[in-house]
Amino acid sequence: MEMRAKQDIEIGDDITPPLLPLSFSLHDSFLSSHCSSCFSPLSFPPSPHHYGSLYCSAPCSSSHSPISSSSAESFLPLTCPLSSDLRTALRLLLSLPSTCPHLHRFTNGLLTNYLKLTSSPEFAAQIRQGAIAMAAARKLRKGLSLDQSDDVLLEEAVLCLVVTNAVEVQDESGRSLGIAVYDPSFSWINHSCSPNACYRFIVSPPNATSFGEDSASALRIVPSVSEENFGVCSCSEYNKGTEGYKYGPKIMVRSIKRIKKGEEVCVSYTDLLQPKAMRQSYLWFNHQFTCSCSRCTVFPSTFVDHALEEILASNPSFSSAGLDLNLYRDEANKKLSHYVDETNTEFLSVGDPESCCKKLESVLEGGFHVEQLESEDGKSRLNCKFHPFNHIALNSYMTLASAYRIRSSDFLAFQSKTDESQLKAFEMSRISAGGGIFINHCWKFCLELIGVA
Repeated sequence: MEMRAKQDIEIGDDITPPLLPLSFSLHDSFLSSHCSSCFSPLSFPPSPHHYGSLYCSAPCSSSHSPISSSSAESFLPLTCPLSSDLRTALRLLLSLPSTCPHLHRFTNGLLTNYLKLTSSPEFAAQIRQGAIAMAAARKLRKGLSLDQSDDVLLEEAVLCLVVTNAVEVQDESGRSLGIAVYDPSFSWINHSCSPNACYRFIVSPPNATSFGEDSASALRIVPSVSEENFGVCSCSEYNKGTEGYKYGPKIMVRSIKRIKKGEEVCVSYTDLLQPKAMRQSYLWFNHQFTCSCSRCTVFPSTFVDHALEEILASNPSFSSAGLDLNLYRDEANKKLSHYVDETNTEFLSVGDPESCCKKLESVLEGGFHVEQLESEDGKSRLNCKFHPFNHIALNSYMTLASAYRIRSSDFLAFQSKTDESQLKAFEMSRISAGGGIFINHCWKFCLELIGVA
């Protein structure tokens, strides 16, 4: 299955309206600090030892608490692995039939990948154990106990559905707050390492309108089903899918390239700033498929992938795996971004291109120091650098190109016209031109790396 544009779509257009989830759950670490209904931060101090649902308002509580209490999630073991997946699956079970007529898909149109996941060495044991924990919790809520002969196929299938279709809900700083499952309007959008669309989350309290949220946006994509997609419902059946929540983290899809009518719409499931081998490894381990998009199958590899391989070989710290484990990434990104913004503002107001070049080149080459937690030896300092294809780094290249062009002109205007001064002016002009050519190449051929929702 896939989603295709039902009309021509320009770059930067919303493709979907804000979509509410079918089911969702906060990660354990945010249960005490965020609303379990809308994912907004709570106004009162968090309780570190609280386990359960907290709400930011009466509407959130009235909408979500009946589902939370009737899903049997409170009967899950406190140390249960994949607990956010299990809570999401239990809540989804409330809106599904009590029997499982088809293990491959449900009436909401979502695939389960049941056979693939239950036969996968990486997932089979987790799916089985999670399904047993879910079934036991549902029995305990009724005052019963799970018997070894009890069938847990329904729980297995729903958990597979969550693993297959859930996306990590992130806030503005990039923190993963929890997971959510959306209807086929989003879930049927396939992956590509060269996508023409991206998505963003809208996390806000009820009746609050977030920046960029347009509830009047129309759904500009339609489902397309091929005959080889065994076990997928028809479009008419999909339109009768399950009704989701009234509140919850919303998602919107936006184009980052021009999309023609009938063209497939794709987003990325992985970090596009990783080389092909790392992208393929992530997709196989997390989604059980090998990407065969144009970027992955082209030979020889694209300029961007070749550059990414060289960057990773010389700077292993640019691996996203390392960054994900870095607790100080958010602070570093904010400081780096603030420093670059201040430098650009100073350049525009004061007009000192030489100072601008020195400051931007310093932070791009040398990085930025962030203090880590105290240890026995005192505070350690972490050096953070921009990935060369980070969008802030790309903006810095554009500023540098302009600054070097101005420096070249000033040098010719105010310095004596000796061979040495003309050579310096030519060198600055060459740097400016090189930066402009690089940015133009990225804009024409690598738009998915710099498209911003």
